[in-house]
Amino acid sequence: MNNSVSDSVASATLAAEGHRQFVNQAPLAAWSYWQRALRLEPDCQAALDGLKWLENSGNWPIVARTQPKFRNPVGEDRRARWDQALQGKDLAEIELASTVFETIAQEDPLDADAIFNQALCLAWQAKNIQAIEALGRFVTLTAENDFEVAADAWTLAELLRHAEDAAPVADDVSFAYFLNGPLMPDGLPGMVRAIEFGPTPGESAPGWPAGSRLFEWLTQMPVGTEPAVLLATFVVGPDSTRIFSPDAEVLPKAWGVLEQGRDLSAFSIEMRVSPLRIELSDMDVWTIRTDPDLDLELAAEIRRQHVERFYETRWMARNRHGLADSDGVPVTPLQASRGNAASKARLEGLIRFREQLAIRPVVTHLYSGYLFDRLRRRLGLETRDPAFVEVEELALLSERELESLDAKSLDDAKLAEAFESAAALGHDARTGRFAAELVERDSAALGGIDRHALFAVLVRRAIAEHDDELALKRLDQAVAVDAQHGGGHQRPIFQAWKAEYLTRIGEPDAASVVYREILSEAPPELAPELALDAAETLEDNEHFGQALIMARHALELAINQSNPRIESLVRAMLEELDG
Repeated sequence: MNNSVSDSVASATLAAEGHRQFVNQAPLAAWSYWQRALRLEPDCQAALDGLKWLENSGNWPIVARTQPKFRNPVGEDRRARWDQALQGKDLAEIELASTVFETIAQEDPLDADAIFNQALCLAWQAKNIQAIEALGRFVTLTAENDFEVAADAWTLAELLRHAEDAAPVADDVSFAYFLNGPLMPDGLPGMVRAIEFGPTPGESAPGWPAGSRLFEWLTQMPVGTEPAVLLATFVVGPDSTRIFSPDAEVLPKAWGVLEQGRDLSAFSIEMRVSPLRIELSDMDVWTIRTDPDLDLELAAEIRRQHVERFYETRWMARNRHGLADSDGVPVTPLQASRGNAASKARLEGLIRFREQLAIRPVVTHLYSGYLFDRLRRRLGLETRDPAFVEVEELALLSERELESLDAKSLDDAKLAEAFESAAALGHDARTGRFAAELVERDSAALGGIDRHALFAVLVRRAIAEHDDELALKRLDQAVAVDAQHGGGHQRPIFQAWKAEYLTRIGEPDAASVVYREILSEAPPELAPELALDAAETLEDNEHFGQALIMARHALELAINQSNPRIESLVRAMLEELDG
């Protein structure tokens, strides 16, 4: 075989591998293989087409379509060392270049530029987990003195985390149930049939069989200004069903509702967790659905408010591998914001990756102009637009800004806003200042806030101070405030807290009195289970006499309500207590 034929075969093989890496969500590796194919055969059409696909992949973030370049050494000593190590070496030979930069980095572990170049070589070889580790070392070495460069490097690491081989460290994942047959979601409230795929599923539905139908399961049907939130998505094919969600907490709840009244014994059911495709990696934001007849500007405002709440409350509290601490334990964006320069650089890199996802033309309407400087401000990072720090909105205040805020100087509305802002950041000592001031004022604003969250903070603060009297006072205040500002709807919750607290501090008789009040006010059908819960709490805290009395009462209630399940459980408990 002559050289031209041999080169043509080799370039075709490299181009095919580039396509495989592209499908496997490793754009840097794809680019590398296509470039290598073109070096062998400059007019290799498959490689040229691949590079065009990559360039035109507008549904991917900028970092996926922009190839990073090698960094140069800094300082005369390092330049001399590099010159010697690279002499006669062709850096276009990726495996060779990788070995050379690894050697340089081993000889000088503080040579951040060599480590970065090694990371690129690893990514170009589709060794993405190793590349991420190398970029982590680079960020650690550079964040203190060159934050921007470190953050950009970690933006790249966030991209690499989506590759097929990086699945063990993926953060943006889909939680799905796979069934070996069609399961039509008929009869579920909020079910919307959205799409029916034709003979050839498009890129938006990779691997879904022809004729598949897609259904969205919503919390409700969106009506007027009341939006709906997506619970799960069904893809029902001729021979299979996939039910998926980007939220680990939502899917099991949705599955529990689905199982009610359905015989699923004929199906084999498998739970899978898999990385989201790059173009779907911000799928967790896209869960809002507005009324299609709603005014366009109003619908956009509702979507923007949803994005604000998502990023500035829920997203901040989710653990991520990409922000792991020095022990490798995943931490939340909020926790990372309290760390050192390297932690903050990784956080900034993550935000930049998300920001790039949000500006893609195909999804800009979903974000409705959301400014990620809001999130930076909230997390105490430098904003990209310096003027943004002047925005006066208590919901955006960082932990440090909230610490310096005087609760007594705020009017009622601002005080309530400050409480909600602090509560989202999860620090009881700080949040408690605003909560206590709201309660002491008996502010009308108490009617519009989450009283459950407010008194949970105040009770936890009292417990942390070992002040039982104050804790019980707070629980009585909770009942009174809810009666005045909330119609008493949360009274059973607060009374249950009080009874459990009395039980734990060694006041079982007082606890039993409160438990009796709860039972007298509860719907009759719920009373047997509530009584059993009370008996179990008393028993768990070794108040066996009161537990026995409550269990006998629970048995009486279960018999009266014809509840054989609770009756059986109580009888088993009574045997144990009587024994």
